[in-house]
Amino acid sequence: MMVFTKYLEDFLMKCSTIGRNSATGRLAIGVGHESYESSHLQPSQWYGEVRELCGLANRPCTFPCTNNLSPSEAAEALNDHIASICQQLPPLDTTRLPAYLPARLIAPTVSQFQVLQKLEKTRVKRGTIPLDLPMHLIKEFAMELATPLTSIINASLQQSKCPSQWKTVFVTAIGKTQSPSSFGELRPIAITPLPSLLCESFATDWAYQDLAPSVDRRHFGNMRSSSTTHCLVSFLDFVLTHLDKRKSSVTSIFIDFKKAFDLVDHITVISKAAASMGIRECLFP
Repeated sequence: MMVFTKYLEDFLMKCSTIGRNSATGRLAIGVGHESYESSHLQPSQWYGEVRELCGLANRPCTFPCTNNLSPSEAAEALNDHIASICQQLPPLDTTRLPAYLPARLIAPTVSQFQVLQKLEKTRVKRGTIPLDLPMHLIKEFAMELATPLTSIINASLQQSKCPSQWKTVFVTAIGKTQSPSSFGELRPIAITPLPSLLCESFATDWAYQDLAPSVDRRHFGNMRSSSTTHCLVSFLDFVLTHLDKRKSSVTSIFIDFKKAFDLVDHITVISKAAASMGIRECLFP
């Protein structure tokens, strides 16, 4: 059944590609003694109905861990759970960081044209928070919004301070399983305000320029023009190359750290980034 389903999906994708420009379509599929007919449907609807027929359609996720809580109580409990993860580490103590002041280089500035380019490249369907303007308005009035945003971003970089409104994060919980039994089985998806995202993207670009020359080329995570596919290809090449050798074997160990990014000590990261990775000092607090 799994093999049939895979071939069916491949066939359907080809049908969708061929019939993408067609206004209507007709598809009849028989499984066992049951037949299923779909007429006058768009290709995307074909795909959805066949997935439903094969039992592959996405089912609504239920949250048994919040059944006995009201919506507000569930949101508060989830917020406390997410906050408790980060609270396991002490807050950032700038007195423990290396002395950077006076910095040898002043913080870079951004131009109105650069901000305008970022706004124009922002996806209309990007997730927003209630504090943001609708994305259609942002795209339509990007030229007018670029001027004040440029001033605010440059002031934030020069003063090494982040506006309090930019620190507001709206979190959506996505289940790692079909029916999460605890908050630990929920994956928090955080959305930050658009101005904060723009400022962060500039800082990321500058840090990447400083960091890229010292990164191992076999590092694939969070690197541009790289993905998990490259990692898998590199790993398989390593395994197969050594297995081709006589009297050779390969032992692999995969490690998955629980809440790895949430439990990173910021003091350690900043100290290492400045000391050994060459990121410019003006990008640190």
